[in-house]
Amino acid sequence: MAVYRKMLDAGAFDETSAKIFASICMAYEGRGEDGLFFNAPLVIIVFADTDTDGAIAAANIGYTAQANQLGYCFARLPIRAFEDPEYAEKWQAPKGKKCVIVLNIGNPEPEYFSSVPRKELSVRIIN
Repeated sequence: MAVYRKMLDAGAFDETSAKIFASICMAYEGRGEDGLFFNAPLVIIVFADTDTDGAIAAANIGYTAQANQLGYCFARLPIRAFEDPEYAEKWQAPKGKKCVIVLNIGNPEPEYFSSVPRKELSVRIIN
């Protein structure tokens, strides 16, 4: 959270973002609540040349997690930390790539291991 506190103090956020990040920082500093990663046991940070490349990679990672009965959620707030050069260097962000998305992966709560019920498919094959 230190990077977000630093960015808040430097005025790096617009008014709306500043309120969001201030709230997340206060919750973490005051109560230890993790409002970015939600205590996920695995966090995958996707770097890519373009948003499209990163989105495709992230979607496939998410599908793979789900196929292995894991839950996932996309998080955009954590990518702001990589705008700070010191933070990006500390976490060895790949040079020339941008942080596109973060995936929090873990056991879903509640546990749903099947998709939602669907209407029965009606298929008619004409030769």
